[in-house]
Amino acid sequence: MARHKAERSHRGAGIAAIALGTMLWGTVGPIVERFPEGTAFQYASVRNVTGTIALWLLVLVSPRKRRYTRADIAPIILGGLGVAGFFPLFSLGFARTGVAIAAVVSIGVAPIFAGLIAWAAFGHRPSPRWTLGTAIAVAGVVGLNWPSGDTRIDVLGVGLSLAAAFAYSWQATGMGMISQDRKSTRLNSSHT
Repeated sequence: MARHKAERSHRGAGIAAIALGTMLWGTVGPIVERFPEGTAFQYASVRNVTGTIALWLLVLVSPRKRRYTRADIAPIILGGLGVAGFFPLFSLGFARTGVAIAAVVSIGVAPIFAGLIAWAAFGHRPSPRWTLGTAIAVAGVVGLNWPSGDTRIDVLGVGLSLAAAFAYSWQATGMGMISQDRKSTRLNSSHT
C-alpha cells in the first residue's frame, strides 16, 4: 500500500514537471521575438549553456541519483545533441522567416521526423494512427504556411526550422530510448 502511494506521489510530481516544462517551452517563440536584431543565435547558445549547467548541478545535488549504464550513453548523447541543436536552429529560422512560420514548421514537423527515425533506426513501422496523425500535421503545416500577402516565407528560414525539428526529434528519440529501457527494467524487476 505504501509503495502505491509513493508511486502516485512520484507520478503527480512527474505530471506537474511535464506541465511546467510544456508551459515554459511554449514561451520559446515570444521570447525569441524579443531578442535584439541579429542576436538570436548568441542568445540561444547562452540559453543552452545555462540550461546544461543547471541540469548538471541539479543532478549533482539530487538525493535520488539514477544509475546509468553504458547502454544509456548513446541515447543521452543523441538527446543532448538534439537539445543543443534545436534552439539555435529555431532562432536562426525565426530570424529569417518569422516566429509564426518557424514555430509551426519546427513544432509541426518534429513528430514526423521522430516517427521516421523510429522506423529507420529501430524498425518500428508507423501505425495507421501515426500515419493519419502525420497526414493531418502535414496538412496543418502546409495550410498555416500557405503564402498570403503579409506572410514572409524565406526558404532558408523554413530549412533551418526543419533542421530544428530534426534536432528536436533526436531529443525525443534519445529520451524515448532511455524511458523505454527504464520501463522494461521496472517491469522485469517487479515480476521477479
